[in-house]
Amino acid sequence: MTAAGQAMVVLVPIRPKSAMTFINDKDAELMGLVDEEKERLAQVDKDKQKEAQLKASDLADLRAARKELKRSRQEEERARKEALLKPGKPEKGAPAIPSF
Repeated sequence: MTAAGQAMVVLVPIRPKSAMTFINDKDAELMGLVDEEKERLAQVDKDKQKEAQLKASDLADLRAARKELKRSRQEEERARKEALLKPGKPEKGAPAIPSF
């Protein structure tokens, strides 16, 4: 081989595959991996459920606040309209001096 031919050859070390890549269901069960996975999934489900409940309660609070704000605005508007519709009492000033 020439110097140019040697540069083109790449040597790759051969590594044996890990035995952990070939775990079957029974091995996983004996090592406790199945139970750990079930616990992890149960915890994830609980977290999602708590998050959904929190979101639902936040939405309910927001809707209640909006409803209260809308109600107060309507009451203010109603009071303003009533104030405009009611005739005001004539103001009593100083008694007029009769002209003789």
